[in-house]
Amino acid sequence: MNVTIAKISAEIDEGTFTQAVAAIQNQVTAHFEPEWGISAKLTAATLNIKDAQAPVQGHHNAIIYLGKSSQDPTTGVSGALGYHTKNFSNVPYGFVYLDIASQYGEDWTVTLSHEVLELLADPTAVKSVNGPAPYDSQRRVSYDLEVCDACQGDSYPIDTVNVSNFVGKAYFGLLGGSGNTNYMKEPLESFGVRPGGYFQYSDGIHVYQIKGQKVTAVMLSAKATLGLARRAVRRQQRLPINAASEISVPQEAQSRALQAAISAAITAMQNPEITSVSDKTFPPNIATAADTNRPAVKMDTVEDVAKIAVGVAQIVSVTGF
Repeated sequence: MNVTIAKISAEIDEGTFTQAVAAIQNQVTAHFEPEWGISAKLTAATLNIKDAQAPVQGHHNAIIYLGKSSQDPTTGVSGALGYHTKNFSNVPYGFVYLDIASQYGEDWTVTLSHEVLELLADPTAVKSVNGPAPYDSQRRVSYDLEVCDACQGDSYPIDTVNVSNFVGKAYFGLLGGSGNTNYMKEPLESFGVRPGGYFQYSDGIHVYQIKGQKVTAVMLSAKATLGLARRAVRRQQRLPINAASEISVPQEAQSRALQAAISAAITAMQNPEITSVSDKTFPPNIATAADTNRPAVKMDTVEDVAKIAVGVAQIVSVTGF
């Protein structure tokens, strides 16, 4: 597969750019291909898109545009997307902007690595993998086959260039590969999420997005700036016209979480042999409602327990239930 990385902003240092592409090529060949069985040749190119009639030369299976400002009238999201549509409408694409990477709190080289690997795994952003629903293991839903989203926020160096962590086949319950859920071997369950990551899934009608504990409103706003340049948004648009546009934790899941929290808390209070609720009952990193080591928590009545459980359930963990 031939992937062209097109630098469209003169402000980006040429030497730094070339070094970054070389490091990501190393990552693809030495780390990603053994896990996913996908190889690619990356080509660094400098492009002036002010002349919309001057396409990148060569054969391209995919193109990723690297710019400085997502809001620039010429090289920003709107201008670059227009250029691509005019010249390479049938070629898979991606966009990386230094300002958005900065707002998200990561090196642009990590963002570029992220985009390259996801384009290799699914160039047209249409593949999905069936798996258990996050809040109901008895239901099956479709997870986007995105190899970096779930572990976004994790990176490692190749020479002096930081690149993105990526999930292994085991993350999606697929056969083959190393058997690790992610290259860096960080704690991550199948179909789970790292603190700075997220994943998207669909039940065929609605789209839901589960976010890690460290994902902030600023990060989400930065991603939203990309609009149709985002793979996740393009996926959503392929769903039926009645698909929900709002991405949120399902209300039914919140209801089940609340019921489970109340039930577990009441059971714990009524059983003198239970001194705390299991970590598997409540989402991780949230104080248990029946912890006898927290005397300030009043639990004399079922009503008290219910109030505490409501507070717990309002913070629906991305990896709980």
